[in-house]
Parts: sequence; C-alpha cells; structure tokens
Amino acid sequence: MTTDEEFEAFVANNRDLIERMIETQKSAAREFVDAERDAARQAYGHARGFADESRARAEDLARTAYSAFTDPEVQRHFVNMGLEFFMGMSALMERAPMPAPVRDGFRSTEATMKDAACRAHECRREAPKRVEIVSDDRRDADGVFKGVGER
Repeated sequence: MTTDEEFEAFVANNRDLIERMIETQKSAAREFVDAERDAARQAYGHARGFADESRARAEDLARTAYSAFTDPEVQRHFVNMGLEFFMGMSALMERAPMPAPVRDGFRSTEATMKDAACRAHECRREAPKRVEIVSDDRRDADGVFKGVGER
C-alpha cells in the first residue's frame, strides 16, 4: 500500500503530466458538448422547418376546404337541396296513410318552413313548385286509423 508521502512525491514528480491529462480531458469534454449543441441546433432547425411547412400545408388545406363549403354557389345548392328534400318528404307525407290531424300538422310545418326559408334568403329565387300527384287507385288513408266505434 502506498503512503501519503509516496503519493505526494508521485504528484510532485509528475505534476506537468497530470495537469496535461486534466486539461486534455477538459478540452475533450468541451469539444463533445459543443458538438452535441451544434447537432441539437441543427436538428431543431430541421424540425422547425418541417413543422413550419406542415403548418403551412395544413392551413392551406383548411382554407381550401373552408372556402369550398362557404362558396355562395355551393351554399345555394345546399339550401336548394334541403328545400327539395323537405318538399319530397312533404309529398311523401301527403301520400302516406295517416289521420287527418297529423296530416294537418305536417302541412302547417311545411308552411312555416317556407316562410322561414323565404325570410332567410329574401326569396331571391322562385321557390320549388308543389306538384299535385293524382292517382286513380288512391285510397282514403283517414279510414285506416279510425277506432272500432268510429267506422
């Protein structure tokens, strides 16, 4: 085992060598840290560029999709489609077998819908026309739902 005196003598005799070894390790550590910082900055730059490009593409896609749905021509078609669908359902309800009070309820809903649509769109376009469908074999649907004592 070495004593403190022997260790002190070794350090005194090799002081220059020990200091150069410590300085070499410090220098290598600094170079390593600097290289890692540069690599991290470069990776951050690439990631930031990719994120900026992705955000720009996403914003462009959202802007394009939003403008497609908010285009006045598309909106006009959607409104017309909704009104046509409502008119089709109204015609279906006219032909479906149901009691007269239910049919009257559908008719009043249809009138309210037409009024609301006209107010919302200032009736710039002629509303869809109601077409009367006449069939020779039309049955009286009101009789189907009458109770036993009502016949």
